[in-house]
Amino acid sequence: MFTNAKSNREATVKGKSYAPAHSQAIVPPYRESFDTETSMTAFTIIDNNNDGSTWSYDAEIGNGCAKYGYSEDYQGDDWLITPPIRMEQGKRYTIKFKLKTKSSFYSEKIEVKFGNAATVEAMTQELLPETPVKWEEFEEITREVTPTETGDYYFGFHAISDRDQYAFF
Repeated sequence: MFTNAKSNREATVKGKSYAPAHSQAIVPPYRESFDTETSMTAFTIIDNNNDGSTWSYDAEIGNGCAKYGYSEDYQGDDWLITPPIRMEQGKRYTIKFKLKTKSSFYSEKIEVKFGNAATVEAMTQELLPETPVKWEEFEEITREVTPTETGDYYFGFHAISDRDQYAFF
């Protein structure tokens, strides 16, 4: 995504959100491989619809990955938000991530936004509009960002699949 930043950050629980304590922003280049379950502790997870189904670690795929499950009753409204990434005004950054579904029979949906805090309200800038995901092999998505201000930015992966789908990674 943005050299693998290992940290000793611990996740804390705030209601249905799992928010890590960030001591300082990551300076690119940065890449998260999700090679261990502790990789998830650097991310903020928000179960915005409070259905108990949200982002988690999955070791079934290669070395591991982040996975969004599903709810039989509710449309997805769940966020996986990166740790803060320090970006400079006017500098162009390439953002890459991979997506796939558990089964192409189910059409999952995601959007990716970014902002200046690890909250739903701060996710105001669009990186990837609502996108259906229906492929069973990982597909790499590449986008570019040129910040208008120097600062710490957070990237939010927003699972917005219809209810009773399957899973995506």
